Amino acid sequence: MEVTSQLSVRRRCEWRSARRRRVPIAAMTIAGALLVTAGAFLPWLSLFAGLQTVAGTSGLNGRLLVGGGAVSGLLGLWFLIRGGSATRWVIGLLGIALLGFCGWLLLQLLATYRELSTDPFMFARLSPGLFISTGGAATVAGTILLGGPPALRPGPAHSSRFNALPLASVLAPLSFGAGVIHWAVIGPHWQESTTLAAAFAAAGLSQILWAWLVLMAPDRRTLVTGIALSAVYVAVWAASRTAGLPVGDAAWQAEPAGAADLITVVLESLTLLGALVLWRRAGRPLVIARWPGVVVSTLGVAPITAVTLVAVLSGSGALDLLRR
Repeated sequence: MEVTSQLSVRRRCEWRSARRRRVPIAAMTIAGALLVTAGAFLPWLSLFAGLQTVAGTSGLNGRLLVGGGAVSGLLGLWFLIRGGSATRWVIGLLGIALLGFCGWLLLQLLATYRELSTDPFMFARLSPGLFISTGGAATVAGTILLGGPPALRPGPAHSSRFNALPLASVLAPLSFGAGVIHWAVIGPHWQESTTLAAAFAAAGLSQILWAWLVLMAPDRRTLVTGIALSAVYVAVWAASRTAGLPVGDAAWQAEPAGAADLITVVLESLTLLGALVLWRRAGRPLVIARWPGVVVSTLGVAPITAVTLVAVLSGSGALDLLRR
């Protein structure tokens, strides 16, 4: 009886611990879903100095955002109750899809605003609705980077993988940021070549998935994969800026370097160097105390987020629309 009681207590403690780990992800998902839905109902554009407003739900795109927000909220509740890595994947990928959709809508909204603002009788103004939805989509997408790795058995491998987490938690945003930038420029490259657009989509997806993997299992296999991917992407960028690529309207012509691609290649180079450091130290513990590791991770994420946002705005053409 005593052994059974101890096992029951242990199982309850493990269940409570697992649920506590699910709370931040579920909370971010539900909060992001609420923002996505609320932003769709709020005005996206106002005319005649605010006398007439255009809400997102007045069109199909806004209704799609409402549906995406509702599905995200339900998934967040399900994850809070039942958990599951598959649900986490679905939440993260849905958030990334919503973020890409919001980014495309923002470009369309900015183009419409620039066209209406040339009419002195329209008095067009941007409203916060779509920007709120975009922030909510980014919150849902960010859940893919949350959470710790699965339980590991004690031993040397456990020590090296656990102590690698502080650096891995900086590598993940680097790779994630590069992937988001690749996805942000799919539209402009689609007009040039569907092959280029597909390549950018595949590159972005691989970098986003690797960011998740390096948090879940920063072992040698994952690190070697990240090193290889980053090396290939940096090499392709260097070739496109020197000899040119064999696809697109400007085949075999060197492309000029811009802010978006320079930021992307810097993120990829830092990912490559960081993965090399972890790979070389895979057999030796990389001792980093808990709170200094948290501080390093937090300080690393903030500038990565900032430069990624600049690159997304520059690469997607949003900055050009705002300057006109």
